[in-house]
Amino acid sequence: MEGPLFEDFVVAESSDTGKPLALARNLDIPRAIANLRFFAHLAQHANADELRHIDGPPDFLESLSYTVRKPIGVVGLVTPWNLPLYLLSWKLVHL
Repeated sequence: MEGPLFEDFVVAESSDTGKPLALARNLDIPRAIANLRFFAHLAQHANADELRHIDGPPDFLESLSYTVRKPIGVVGLVTPWNLPLYLLSWKLVHL
């Protein structure tokens, strides 16, 4: 999972969180990419009630997501200090 800016994101995430480069390279950035791809795919199938997700590195588990369409009002987003980009990409894109 590498592209022209992949290593730039690795260095930025490592600098932002203080994590080792290897952890940002092998977990945070690939998982954030997988999250963004998943929700981009979900947007293409917005009328589907469920979507099976098997994209990402080989060690990622297959998952099944489903959509419940009920208005919930104002929402807040809390991102933890230890996985800010990874969980931000999961939560923010889903809203």
